[in-house]
Amino acid sequence: MKSHLLGKGVDLNGGVTKEDEQVWEFICNDEDILYQLHGDLSRKKAIETILKERGKGKCEEFGKDVISNPRARLLGVLNYEDRFRSNFSQHRLFVNTKAIFPWMLNDENTEKEKRLEHFIKNMKAAVKGDDKLVDLKAFDMVLFPVLEFNHYYILKELFVDYLEEKKHPKTDEIAGSNIHKVKLEWATTNNYTDCGVFLMRHMERLMGLHEMFECGFSKNGRKKLTELKRLRKKMVAHILLSPANVLREKVVDEALKKGKVVAPVQYF
Repeated sequence: MKSHLLGKGVDLNGGVTKEDEQVWEFICNDEDILYQLHGDLSRKKAIETILKERGKGKCEEFGKDVISNPRARLLGVLNYEDRFRSNFSQHRLFVNTKAIFPWMLNDENTEKEKRLEHFIKNMKAAVKGDDKLVDLKAFDMVLFPVLEFNHYYILKELFVDYLEEKKHPKTDEIAGSNIHKVKLEWATTNNYTDCGVFLMRHMERLMGLHEMFECGFSKNGRKKLTELKRLRKKMVAHILLSPANVLREKVVDEALKKGKVVAPVQYF
């Protein structure tokens, strides 16, 4: 099965494949695998709550979490797939949500130096400790998934300080740029459960100013809900079957034991 996420992202218009459906059924009907796929003990209470909701017929609740943290999982997949980008595509770095701790944006009493110190440490982790990449000169775009309302202004200041520390040639240009809140034609006003799916779709589709930012969502409310449900299944399968997932073989092996035949994602 070739990747349907490379470059343009998950095929929103295409139907849910047999493999997508099998993975979805598998994670929604086997509690054991949930604990095997996630070793972070701090997450177990959250997963238990999700399982209780699922027991009430709400498998969707677990699907929204994609083994507890879908955004972080997709970021790893997107960074992996960026290796296979075309020569005409932007080189993007998707920074894990752990790079920005809440106190770094919310605590006004925190000294600027302390924020920058932690940000530098976390950015090094974002490039997996590669000293050749920490100055970010190799990247065309750096994306931060931030859900902190207007705190992106503080993030910009922090990012500019980081670029200055690393002597990035575009420091002044970025420092003098204005923040634009993009108006999305497909935005919703009363959907409080699919924000994670929207965010993941936005991250995989954003290619900067070189390409029109279009995610493929319908403007029709009911049709959009159908698209979101389909997209959630496809993203779950893609994340779990991606070569970027170190537990991919476990997913395949366990699924086979349960009679679900799934095909790992293959790349060119």
